[in-house]
Amino acid sequence: MKTLSPEGTILLGRLMGRFLFPGTLVLLQGELGAGKTTLIKGIGEGLGITKEEITSPSFIIVREYKGRLHMYHIDLYRLDRVDDLREEGLDEIVYNAHGVVLIEWPERIYDTLPENRFHVNMEWLGPLDRDIHIGAEGKEYEHILSKIRMEIGKMKTHGIEICDP
Repeated sequence: MKTLSPEGTILLGRLMGRFLFPGTLVLLQGELGAGKTTLIKGIGEGLGITKEEITSPSFIIVREYKGRLHMYHIDLYRLDRVDDLREEGLDEIVYNAHGVVLIEWPERIYDTLPENRFHVNMEWLGPLDRDIHIGAEGKEYEHILSKIRMEIGKMKTHGIEICDP
């Protein structure tokens, strides 16, 4: 998928957020500034959280937001060791969340994460546009991803700036 503006990235996130369920795990990868937090703002909107409330948790590792479901935004950029995950109590969030768990920089703990999840890889294409690959592991996740793609297909006809190559 490709978004042509930050608004398009937020819209994609909003679509995702509308379909997420308790216990959803979303792993987000991409360079600094690739738009991960922008996508997360959209996911939050889809969960009933205003995007202005959502900020990157870089210096505190996790932020919790309340919407239709709780949303846990975890940024592991500064995590040094997998043991730090346990020390911060994040393993309890990741494995027992009743809300949606979004993890930036998951490669630091990838092998310790549940197998069923969404995997989002974001790449810069230009100053505003991003290439966004969303993968799903697990039947429930694959089903949700097909619903998201169907909604994107419907929205294209309304001039929405999201395209699926």
